[in-house]
Amino acid sequence: MKNYLPPGHGQYSNLDLHHEKPISGMTPTINYPFSGDTLGPDSIARIIAQLPPQAVQQLFVSQYFDAVEKVYHLLDKDAFQSELQQFWEDPSSKEDDWLAQYFVILCLGCQAVNYCAEESGKEAYHGLPPSFLRSAEICLKRTPYLLMASLDNIRTLVLIVMSKQMYAMSCHEADTCWPLTGLIVRLSIRVGLHRVASQPYEQLSDEDRIKARIWAVVLMLEMRQSLVCGMPLLLRPVDISGTEVKRDACTGSPIPEIDVEPTPVKPSENSILVKVFASSSDLLFRAIELATCPNDSVQYSEVAEVDSSMRQHLYQSGIGLYNSHLGIDSTEEVDLEVCMIQIFFRQILMALHGRFALQPNASTEYPVSYVSSLESALAVIAFQRDLCEGDKWVQLCAWFAGFFRHEFFTAAMTVCSQLVRDLEVTNMPSHANFCETQPQELMLDALQSCRDMWGKEKNWSVCNANAFALVDNLVRILRQAQEQDSTTT
Repeated sequence: MKNYLPPGHGQYSNLDLHHEKPISGMTPTINYPFSGDTLGPDSIARIIAQLPPQAVQQLFVSQYFDAVEKVYHLLDKDAFQSELQQFWEDPSSKEDDWLAQYFVILCLGCQAVNYCAEESGKEAYHGLPPSFLRSAEICLKRTPYLLMASLDNIRTLVLIVMSKQMYAMSCHEADTCWPLTGLIVRLSIRVGLHRVASQPYEQLSDEDRIKARIWAVVLMLEMRQSLVCGMPLLLRPVDISGTEVKRDACTGSPIPEIDVEPTPVKPSENSILVKVFASSSDLLFRAIELATCPNDSVQYSEVAEVDSSMRQHLYQSGIGLYNSHLGIDSTEEVDLEVCMIQIFFRQILMALHGRFALQPNASTEYPVSYVSSLESALAVIAFQRDLCEGDKWVQLCAWFAGFFRHEFFTAAMTVCSQLVRDLEVTNMPSHANFCETQPQELMLDALQSCRDMWGKEKNWSVCNANAFALVDNLVRILRQAQEQDSTTT
């Protein structure tokens, strides 16, 4: 600026910048009020020195990759293994954001190992998961994640949400996850993940494909927590799909663009979630918007239309909502990623139809909601059986099922509420083709299986104990009513 002033004028203007230290002692850190940590590099070195042996760390990492990473695809596996080898060779070579991410990976892997070990009577590492989470928190707070979030920061926060979900089915944990997912959404948008994800996945570079996969997981967590807590989304449809949504001028509902033939989805492809949000994000958004609307302005016709459009889109994408396995014991290995996607859809449908399906005489006044809600609830219970029943209770898939405790409980309550109101399920209207094939005995067997699995977890937390007690009491009431009805006929 001095160069633009008249000659000699600048010598009296005092334009030199001052670099004195601020007088006030109230200068907060970048992450205030989420910081305050004063641990130095020597403290991080002590934390690293307290890690278990490398072989144990590798065990935890392997368990993480066999479950969580196989489903959510957050990492570049080859790059991470290279970084991990560098860390083992020189622990001081890694930045705090990578360390925070690594500690949460160790936590989730350790949780999986502990679950399988405890159920099979083997040695477990009980004190390590909380220690890993504390270490991750310390490392995260040493990074300027609120100002300049890195991909490792966002992955760390995503994995922290997952770890809190796995801890136990606690109302407190669910309620604290909702604001946390909101923070993750904003940080992700700030670094442009939503813009990357709006481009065709096949045209992205390897680095941008990772960003697109992370964004898909962020969206799923935000939607899921909104449904669990009954709270609205922070997002707009354009934030999800990258394009403005075409809506019907009369109803305001999204206008679907349906292909003639579906494109099959191969489970081996990277991240089915990316494909889901590329094809159906606007409809999923609208469904959750209707499900979490706090007033009575939602119309049954709009709910039925969104349900039909969403199912068509899912069919078009090759994913679909299959129910051929309902009530049938499956001995095949469960694909955890497909299972997660299916339960996610079913949760949305149960929430979308809840306000109508639970009304008196819903089977005649709101048949679409009644059938769709009941179908989805039975499908979720069937997934619970596929993941946990029998010998699978001591396997990794049963540990992974802990992510869906809220969905399992909601499904059980949905089926119970329908049976309590109308024990004669077979007397439903003729248009309820699905429910006509599901006799009351089959539903009660599914509920009893659900109750038995809750019974194995009833000592894990107060919420688990209450869930078991409620399902157990309802199953007993329904069984007694069934026996009384059979004796009178």
